[in-house]
Amino acid sequence: MKLNYNLLIIILTLFSCSSRTFMESDEDDSWHDGEIPVCEVVNGVGQDQLFENSNALESGNFFERGPYPIWNNSPEDTCSYELVTPDDTIFPGTELYITYPVKQWPTETGISEISDGAFPVFLFSHANNDEVSRLYKNYKSLMNHLSSWGFIAVSINSEEENCQPSSSENLRDRADRMHSAIAALEKENQNPDSIFYQKLDLSRLFISGHSRGGGAAMVVLSEIPDSIAGIVTFMPVDHTKYGFGSLDVEIPSLIVSAELDTDLEYPYVEKIDGQFKGIYSFLTVNGGIHAYVTDTLWLRKADDPKISREQQHDILKLYTTAFLLNASGTQSKSIKNILFSHAGNTTVKEMISDRGVFTFWNDPGENYIFIDDFQGSYSVSPSETINLTGGGNISSFFTLSHEVSAWYPDSIVSGDALVRTQARQLVPSDNSSGTFTMEIGGNLELEEKMQLQFAVKRSDSPSWPESIEILVHTSSGEYAYSLDDFIGPVSVRERMTQAVIPLSDISGDSRVFAVSLTVSDGGIFIDNIRFTVETEEEYETAEESKM
Repeated sequence: MKLNYNLLIIILTLFSCSSRTFMESDEDDSWHDGEIPVCEVVNGVGQDQLFENSNALESGNFFERGPYPIWNNSPEDTCSYELVTPDDTIFPGTELYITYPVKQWPTETGISEISDGAFPVFLFSHANNDEVSRLYKNYKSLMNHLSSWGFIAVSINSEEENCQPSSSENLRDRADRMHSAIAALEKENQNPDSIFYQKLDLSRLFISGHSRGGGAAMVVLSEIPDSIAGIVTFMPVDHTKYGFGSLDVEIPSLIVSAELDTDLEYPYVEKIDGQFKGIYSFLTVNGGIHAYVTDTLWLRKADDPKISREQQHDILKLYTTAFLLNASGTQSKSIKNILFSHAGNTTVKEMISDRGVFTFWNDPGENYIFIDDFQGSYSVSPSETINLTGGGNISSFFTLSHEVSAWYPDSIVSGDALVRTQARQLVPSDNSSGTFTMEIGGNLELEEKMQLQFAVKRSDSPSWPESIEILVHTSSGEYAYSLDDFIGPVSVRERMTQAVIPLSDISGDSRVFAVSLTVSDGGIFIDNIRFTVETEEEYETAEESKM
């Protein structure tokens, strides 16, 4: 029997590119495809307001649907109101898919009012895919969820760039489409005839992207840093590899990766970690994969997820919602616990996935003193260095004790380009122990509720050490801690997680002279070692994590 190849191609195209096949869920669908024209949705009138719902916030279950009904526009539908980028932008005519909070679910006539107030905006760039899949609409699970919590979610159609999968041109064009989308939103916000008239709070504009879309968001941030309130990246490409310079990111940031992301470069030193200087949370979804950020994107042969797509979505909803609420001004103990402690990890293990997550974070709202961030040298294997306190770093009995390379600090990527160091690798000799001591320069007096915090992960080879003991040397004596008691509810693997060690058992009038780590039978990476004065929320969580 002769095979009709043309027919086969048509069938495969229809199967793989259908935009109507979405993940099954036990919950009632909360999104609409736009069968009812968006032009029949009228503009509500109200004062600017910040979303506050004490019961929802106190629960901390931010993966659950928020209090707002939601609606969306669809540029494909026949309607007099189609939102595309203006003619005077770099990429005119780019389609924007917008999901937003409304006062009540639309009736059969489609008439509903946008909820009162001006809402923060979440601007999103999708991953690479084929040109007919409508991938920019294939993140409804996340977009609908964020809108239910009071955000206007805008997804940009960048599918024309998919023919440039591995080029700097791809990131450049995607970034320019994001600039064009921002211009479109600014015009809509000032247009009395728009349903979004004075509904877009662009002083709280968050940019985001998945994969190459995440890299494009980093490029946009480098170009208009004062216009962006925060950034969320989902498994982003390293933009510095494509000729774009590195950043010193001071705005609130959420950086998401997947444990089984086959796009990840090896070894697993986080490539962009050192560029984030302000408030940040890094999240690794254990058992998750690259494709599961979307609603339906097919898997590759190399993909081997250990959790369901719905579980990964719930984890992303939990952290993204908490991050956006916090960065847009909502104050809540439950939000802080999710972002800046292991409470979020506990929530994931108990309510979403028993595999949990890895997280590490920085909250500059605290008082903190850095001992070392291991970014003091451009060489790959620097000699022993002076740490940030002015004290010495002393290594004893390690086969490897060096700072490892991570990201490019300049905009010229070549074989001899300078490489910024990031994190220190400690590997003792076989069947032995090594000690890394960081002397504290000057007088460091212990404060009430002070913590020792740092990021840590298993070295690529050998396995996780048999034991890691931390010794804090003070004027009142030496205090020992076992690291396994202070890294949250998930065992350390090849992704960074935060160690949080309360020093409440040390006398309050003590001075700290040094901190040492003794590593036995295995290797680790460490980064961002610092003392912090903990908040009440973090103190409670740290104590609970030891139970």
